[in-house]
Amino acid sequence: MTRRIETPQEARSRLEQQSLSERESAELWARVAAGTDADTLMRRRLRQWAIPLSINALITVVALWFFWGRADAPQAATRAPADPCALDPNASSLRLPAQCKRAEVQVNGDGWQLEQGATVVRVADGARVERGRVRFRVRPRKRPGDKPFVVKVSHAEVRVIGTVFVIDQQESRGTVQVSEGVIEVLWHDGTRQRVAAGQSASWPRVDDAKPLSEPEPAQAKTIDAGIKRGETRAHAAPDLDAVMERLLLLRSQKRYGEAVDLLRGTLATPGMSAVQRERISYELGLALDASGTPSCAHWRDHAARFGTKRNTRALEERLARCERE
Repeated sequence: MTRRIETPQEARSRLEQQSLSERESAELWARVAAGTDADTLMRRRLRQWAIPLSINALITVVALWFFWGRADAPQAATRAPADPCALDPNASSLRLPAQCKRAEVQVNGDGWQLEQGATVVRVADGARVERGRVRFRVRPRKRPGDKPFVVKVSHAEVRVIGTVFVIDQQESRGTVQVSEGVIEVLWHDGTRQRVAAGQSASWPRVDDAKPLSEPEPAQAKTIDAGIKRGETRAHAAPDLDAVMERLLLLRSQKRYGEAVDLLRGTLATPGMSAVQRERISYELGLALDASGTPSCAHWRDHAARFGTKRNTRALEERLARCERE
């Protein structure tokens, strides 16, 4: 068994408690002094090494912090690039770059889907398609006072209450194709054309139709509650724009009975040209069909008064159906 070596403190305690000879005492004190010197030397060495070690540790921590900071800096500074195909719904003009295939944006609750290269400008109550193919999904305008959504193109205006349609404008020509509902095209010559789901219209068009005549200057262009109820007002020509906007709204809400009353009241109002009366009479026949009211007498009277030059195919089909009934 190895004998345990006394520590200097234990040696001092034993010297104080034991009676030793001078020689033994001298040898013991020598060992105590040697142990004390070794302990002191060890402490000095530890102090000598402590400072460099602390400095090295501090340098290491600073170096690691600097390295990690540099490694993370590019990630923090690098941001995802802006999407060139994203459209800003608040911009006055929307343009989709040629490299983008398709993008859609919500503008005041309506969906505008632009194809590559399309340009659309926001205007009051709608949009103006300057170039390209744009698909519109227009929310229904059913509240009183709601104005139709209007899309301006090179040769016309497209008026909508609530439907889905596609405008394709290329230079000075274009088309509109309707997927849902019904739209009305107001041509620059003043004539109007209804386009229903599954149908289309193109421009410029080859048409010998005369533009709608304006009422005489002395007659006020108004439409009031009396006209809407089917009543007449002397010496007042109806505002046909207001009548057609009201008609579109009633159709969108399937209020065909009110549409019939509106059109009958408009027909009974003086001051309209023959072309305007023909237009309103035709719309009245459509409203009668939609409401389920017998319409054959009206269609025969319409053909007798205005002929079948306009809307030839539709009129012939209706008259043939009446002959079979």
